[in-house]
Amino acid sequence: MKKEQQEGKFVSVKGEMNDRDETGKDLSLASGFEVECGVKGGKLSGGQKQRVAIARAVVRKPNILILDEATSALDEESQKKVQEALDNVMVGRTSIVIAHRLTTVEKCSRVVVIENGNVAEEGKFNDLKNHEGGHFANLVKGLSNIAPSKAI
Repeated sequence: MKKEQQEGKFVSVKGEMNDRDETGKDLSLASGFEVECGVKGGKLSGGQKQRVAIARAVVRKPNILILDEATSALDEESQKKVQEALDNVMVGRTSIVIAHRLTTVEKCSRVVVIENGNVAEEGKFNDLKNHEGGHFANLVKGLSNIAPSKAI
């Protein structure tokens, strides 16, 4: 098992992480680690793949967590649940979050707006949101021509 960990491979010990009771299991992934995913996850939806990728990252307990559009393939209800879990996971570690959805970054301690490869603005979510005429404030109001994926 140490060799696999050194190579960065995901290793699970049966029963170690899949000890949820039946009410905690997702209906479509009810078999936990035993679910048949197909080649390269071909039997999973985009949202399921995204949740599995997030779970793999979280289980490794990294010091730095980089989330690039971590909830983009999820519907609103699932996004809220996953975002709540991510908010808890990000406590005590450095996290870099890239997102379209403003709700994804509203609890971040620092927001950096990048325009044309340069830092246009940085600060706390509410400060930037309330900065009249600022890039982020315009983005929140829907007035910005900055593509959201490049803005946050």
